[in-house]
Amino acid sequence: ADLTVLMLASLAVSTSGPMIAALAAPSLAIAFWRNAIGATLTAGAISTRAAVRAEYRALTRRQIAVTALAGVLLAAHFACWTPSVTYTTVASATALVCAQPVWTAMGARLVGRTVSRATWTGIGISLGAVVLLTGSDLAVSGRALQGDLLALVAGALAAAYTGAGEVARRTVSTGFYTSICYGVCALTLLLAALIGRVRLTGFDTEVWLRIAALTVTAQLLGHTLFNRVVGR
Repeated sequence: ADLTVLMLASLAVSTSGPMIAALAAPSLAIAFWRNAIGATLTAGAISTRAAVRAEYRALTRRQIAVTALAGVLLAAHFACWTPSVTYTTVASATALVCAQPVWTAMGARLVGRTVSRATWTGIGISLGAVVLLTGSDLAVSGRALQGDLLALVAGALAAAYTGAGEVARRTVSTGFYTSICYGVCALTLLLAALIGRVRLTGFDTEVWLRIAALTVTAQLLGHTLFNRVVGR
């Protein structure tokens, strides 16, 4: 069951790059709205459940801190990933952000966990396939290089976000973790947008529809399904 969920999540997340590249809106605005809408919808879906209300009352400071940390890391990931696909090619940005498993495995080794040779082999095959399928090549222009670096950092931040999520999801339900994580992420991005005086409204109908589509696919189906299995 988890393998099927991961396959669906991967398909949903893979829509992110092309959809972001086609959006005529500031990167921080795109990242903010997909998380703000995602948090609102998720919170609304679970708010009527008695078990969730009981979980909220029983939360410990550590659970809140780890979940909030995941939200901040997710915000940093989006702040790097979203503009990367507009600075460089979607293919290059996708290939570089897909280095996330490498960072995850390295992080696991740093905390004393064993990463098998089969796992490293699988990561190598997967990354090779990504490069082959995307036809990715690193451009030499300054703007493209900036996009490539942003995508690479975004992959590392995604690995850190996943690691924090793994810890939080051991004791926090999927719905509660997702709503709080997306909410903290949205607030962090909102603060960044306000400081940077980034426009968050005033877009035409087509832009809002594309943001809604991005939220449903990459955010709710993609990230949320990953959050469902990361605890296991």
